[in-house]
Amino acid sequence: GGALSFLELLEQQPYTPLLPLGTTGTLDKAKWVVIAYLRRSCEVEGTQYPWEEYLLFNQQRGFTWLMCSNNHWSWLQPLSAGEVQLGFRGLTYNKQPYREYQRVYARTDYVIGECYWAVKVGELAKASEFVAPPLSVNFDETETEVSVTRGALLSSEEIQKAFSLKQKPPEP
Repeated sequence: GGALSFLELLEQQPYTPLLPLGTTGTLDKAKWVVIAYLRRSCEVEGTQYPWEEYLLFNQQRGFTWLMCSNNHWSWLQPLSAGEVQLGFRGLTYNKQPYREYQRVYARTDYVIGECYWAVKVGELAKASEFVAPPLSVNFDETETEVSVTRGALLSSEEIQKAFSLKQKPPEP
């Protein structure tokens, strides 16, 4: 019978993903759904470098990732660590050499959605990237696990088409 009042205002989310949770898209001839969004960063010589990661799921193919850094999109598919031969300052995957590009500590700054591990804001992982442009092999190491992915660059047009976006994402 009285005036309505808010008990608590919902907090404004600090980041707006280009691909909101629940968005579906077709990549590599399969339909994927965005189930999580992470904002991660690293610090190099006092400068913070952020990027975004989207966890995708397909019922038959499992989990995979889309990463966006400086408007460069990468399709990251899981690899078995046994498929990669590490060497000094490089590695070999599928008989192709990859050179070491960077090693940083990646920090999770923000996360929404469902992940297949208990991710927390502030979590650190040692991230290593090896390249044979336009491909990469990436290692993410925490205290409890190592994940390995193979990355391939995608254009803004490919992302727009795959996820039926009204506007093309910004160019790198």
